[in-house]
Amino acid sequence: KKSKKIKHRERKSDCLIAVCESYSKRPKLASIALDKRLTNMYSSCRTRDKKYERETHFTISMLRELAKTVIGKPCKYCGEIIDHNNISMDHIVPLSRGGNSTIENIQLICK
Repeated sequence: KKSKKIKHRERKSDCLIAVCESYSKRPKLASIALDKRLTNMYSSCRTRDKKYERETHFTISMLRELAKTVIGKPCKYCGEIIDHNNISMDHIVPLSRGGNSTIENIQLICK
C-alpha cells in the first residue's frame, strides 16, 4: 500500500500564531478565533459603508497587520490587554460624521 502524504494547508490565520503565542496557551486556536473575528469585523464594516454609500479602502490583510501591532498590548482607552476574545474595531472619525473606512481611520480596541 502506498502511504498518503498529508498536505499541510497554510491557513490565513497562521500569520497570527506568533502574535497569539505571547498570551495564549493554545496559540493556533487563538489565531483561528482572532482571524474569524477580524473577518466578521471587516464584513460588518463593508455593510456599514454600503449603508452610508462609501467605499471600504482597506483589505482584510491590512486589518490582520494592524491586529499584529495591538494584540497583547493595552487598550488605548481603558488599559485592558487586547486579545482574541475582546478585540473590537472602531473608526477614529465615525462614518456618521463623515469619516472614511481607511486603515488610517481604523483603530483596534477592546470591547
